[in-house]
Amino acid sequence: MFKEKENKWTSERSFLAVNGGDIVMLAVCLLFLAMTIGGLYVAFFQPHIQGLSELFSDPPARAIPPPDQKLHLAPGEQEIRLYPSKPVTPPAPKK
Repeated sequence: MFKEKENKWTSERSFLAVNGGDIVMLAVCLLFLAMTIGGLYVAFFQPHIQGLSELFSDPPARAIPPPDQKLHLAPGEQEIRLYPSKPVTPPAPKK
């Protein structure tokens, strides 16, 4: 009347049940090997890949004027020079 269920602990395991973990590990290793080889190729040969090269490249340098180097002092402030513009030579040693 009712078919008795097979005991999963004593039944013979299938091919995937026995070797599934090894197959997955081999696939992951092959994936990382392919990514490493691809990364080394891109790092050493720097190929021009349409779209990616423009995305990761620096924009062209713009010609910008030199910065304004004037002091902008508020009313009542004055410039204080901490060091003289011409370096002072040390005195000669006494004999």
